[in-house]
Amino acid sequence: MAQKQRQKAMTKVNLEGLHIVKVRSKSGKRVEYHYAFRGGPRLTEKPGTAAYLREFQRFAKAKPVEALGSVSALIEDYRRSAKFLKLATSTKRSYTTALDRIGAEFGTMPIEALEERGSRAEILLWRDEIAAETPRTADNTVTVFARVLAIAVDREMIMRHPLQNIEKVSKASRRDVIWLDDQIQTIMAKSPQTIREAFLLALHSGQRKGDLMAMTWDQWDGEALKFKQGKTGAVVHFKPHSDLRNMLNTMKRPSVRVLTNQSGVPWSGGFDGVWRKNLQKLNITGLTFHDLRGTYITTAYRNGTTIPKIAEVSGHSERDCQSIIRQHYLATDVLNETQV
Repeated sequence: MAQKQRQKAMTKVNLEGLHIVKVRSKSGKRVEYHYAFRGGPRLTEKPGTAAYLREFQRFAKAKPVEALGSVSALIEDYRRSAKFLKLATSTKRSYTTALDRIGAEFGTMPIEALEERGSRAEILLWRDEIAAETPRTADNTVTVFARVLAIAVDREMIMRHPLQNIEKVSKASRRDVIWLDDQIQTIMAKSPQTIREAFLLALHSGQRKGDLMAMTWDQWDGEALKFKQGKTGAVVHFKPHSDLRNMLNTMKRPSVRVLTNQSGVPWSGGFDGVWRKNLQKLNITGLTFHDLRGTYITTAYRNGTTIPKIAEVSGHSERDCQSIIRQHYLATDVLNETQV
């Protein structure tokens, strides 16, 4: 018994770094492929045999990570690149989450393995595992990975880009999802005041959540709103819907920030949890806070705002605004662009 335990412990140490890929063959049978390390050579001997262990050890000794670098090194190069550093703060946060996820999964993969046949398939298998739960997260993560590899190609660290022309697995852009009138009424009638304030501000301004959470009272003069958008750097100045004007002019001001929690303290990451719980309580599914940006387009158009002004305020293109209005507001009518 003690001898078996020693053998088991030795095998575990000796097989450190072993990478096993489980896939389903065309016949439907589950099969396993064993590699000496992620991105490394495939083992051909039968698992559990002495020949298998010797083969693994031979390949493991030749592992070229130290000499050639790894995906982790590429990630760090990307973090230091001008393309990453010039991103908006909110985008950097999103990209950092994706980079951490990529590093955890592929950080030890040798750079040269990216150019080997099969690397693309392995990355896409991983993407599909994420997509089974969150398709948009899967797409966003692979998009960031592709940008990391683009830097590596540009600097001639690799000559082949394994993630070119990757199709998205998420079915549609959130830009095509909007809140309907009855859902808006439910939020306004049955939600806590702090949620209603954030909701109405988003609904009638079309701004991103990060910009709304950072909004201070000096951006409101009693009649018009002013934002410097964090993602684009664009400055927008506009007069919002009367419902929003009335709300802002009657709100208490416990902080320099406009949006606060029930204690009068600016939201610092807790908003998302409160928001999700509120939607669950109201049995509202399939909608996000971000979807209020697209909803603003149809709401503003209904209230008489021109498409060029809607595009300027929201940051969408005029073409996207027209598409959303056709789909959700005009239904089968044809948009007469000369009248807007």
